[in-house]
Amino acid sequence: MTGTTRRILLISNDIPPIPGAPVSGGGLRVDGLAKGLESKGHTVVLSVPSVKLEGLSSRASDSFRETAFQPDRISRVLHRVDPDIVIVEQWALANFLDDVEVPLVIDLHGSLIMENHFRRHRSFQQNATAKIKALSKADLVTCAGEVQRRYFMSWLILSGFQPADLAIESVPVLLGPSPGPQREPTRNRTWLYGGTAWPWVNPFPALAIAAEQLRSRQGHRLKVFHGIPENRKVLPLDPAEVPDPIREAYQELASGNITVSPLISHARFLNECRRAYVALDVFQRNAERELAFVTRTAEYLWAGLPVIHGDYDELGAWIREYSAGWVVDPTDEASLRATIEEILQNPEDVERRSLNARRLAADRLTWDHGIEPLHRFCMDPRTRVKSPPLLRKLSLEIARLEEEHDLKMEEHEHALTSQDDTIARLENEIKGRDGTIYGLNREIESLSSR
Repeated sequence: MTGTTRRILLISNDIPPIPGAPVSGGGLRVDGLAKGLESKGHTVVLSVPSVKLEGLSSRASDSFRETAFQPDRISRVLHRVDPDIVIVEQWALANFLDDVEVPLVIDLHGSLIMENHFRRHRSFQQNATAKIKALSKADLVTCAGEVQRRYFMSWLILSGFQPADLAIESVPVLLGPSPGPQREPTRNRTWLYGGTAWPWVNPFPALAIAAEQLRSRQGHRLKVFHGIPENRKVLPLDPAEVPDPIREAYQELASGNITVSPLISHARFLNECRRAYVALDVFQRNAERELAFVTRTAEYLWAGLPVIHGDYDELGAWIREYSAGWVVDPTDEASLRATIEEILQNPEDVERRSLNARRLAADRLTWDHGIEPLHRFCMDPRTRVKSPPLLRKLSLEIARLEEEHDLKMEEHEHALTSQDDTIARLENEIKGRDGTIYGLNREIESLSSR
C-alpha cells in the first residue's frame, strides 16, 4: 500500500472552525491536520460527536451529520467510511473503538491526563489505566512538539511499545501554506487577549497588570475575549470547571479603554489579530502549561502579532529564538511591568518583532513542512506488532514468579516432610536395634550368671 494517497477517517471530540462559531484549540488542531493531509492529496473524512452539533445551524452542521458519532457506537462510523487509515484526536476516544483492522494513529495535542486532573475528571489511576489501554492500540502516535514527544515516550513504553522502536512523531500546530496577510494595526493600538477559562489556564495576575498599565494610556486599548468551558456538555458528571473568583476577575477588568467580551467566531478573531498591536499570552505555570503547545499563540504569530509569552514552554523558546515577542516569568510582576512599559515606549521594536513573528510562522508552522512526518506514515502505513502494556506484562511476570515461588515452597515442604518421614523411620530402626541390643545384653548377663 505504499506510494499512493489514502482515505483517512479523522475522529475528534472537537469541531473545526465553522462560520459564525468560536473554536477550541482542539478544533484548530483537527483542522490543521485535515488540511495538511489534504494538501498532500489525501482524502480526509471528519467524524465529531453528535452532541456537539446541537445548537448549530443546519448549514454549519450538515457536512458533519452523516459521519457524526455517539461514543458507544463509534465503530459504526468506521465501517461506514471504510478508511485506509484511522486518526483519533486524543487517546480517550480510542477506547471506544473495537479492534481496528487498518493502521491507527493517535494524536496527542496535549496532556489530557493532566487536564483531567485539573478538572477532577476521574482518578489518576483510572485515567492512567485508560490511557495505557488506548495507546497500546496505536500504530503511530503524533504530538505537538519535541517537549511533548519526550514526555509521551514514557507512556508509549508503559503501553507496550519497544524502547528501540517508539513510533512517535512531532507534528506542530499547522495553520496554512504560508503566513496570513500582513497585519494592519488600527490607529488606536489594540492589545489582545483571547482564550477559554479552563481550570488549568490562569492569565492572572499578568492580565490584570497589563489592564492596569493600559487603562490610562491614550491611544492604546485592551480587548479581552474569554469563554466559559462547555465540557460538561460531553462529560455531564464533571464538576464545574471555572472557580467563581476567576470569572469575577475577568469582569473586573472592564472599564474605559478595556473591554471584556465572550468568545467570537474564529474568522472574526483572526481579523482582530491582524488589526491588533500586541498579544498577551502569559499564564501561571503548571505541569499542563509546561507541556502545552498553545494554538492561540501560534495564530498570533501567524497573523504577525508579537506576543508577550511565558518563559517555560516550547513556544516560549521559539519566540525568544526568533525575537518574535517578549518572554517573561509569570511570577515576576516587576519584570512584566517593565516589559509592558518598554513596549509602550518603543513602537519601532514592536514592528520589528511583528516581522519576526511572521518569519517564525513561515519557518515552523506551515502545512507542507509540519505535516511531513504524518504524511510519510500515510504513504507507507504499517501496523505495529502489538505487545501487552508493560504494566500488564509486569503483572503477568509477578503472577508467574508468585506461582513459581508457591511451587518451590511446596517442593520444599514436600522435601521437609520426606525428610521428617526418613528421620522417623531411622529413629524407629534405631529404637528397634536398641531393643535388640538390650535383649541380647540381658541374655549375655543371664548366661554369665549361670
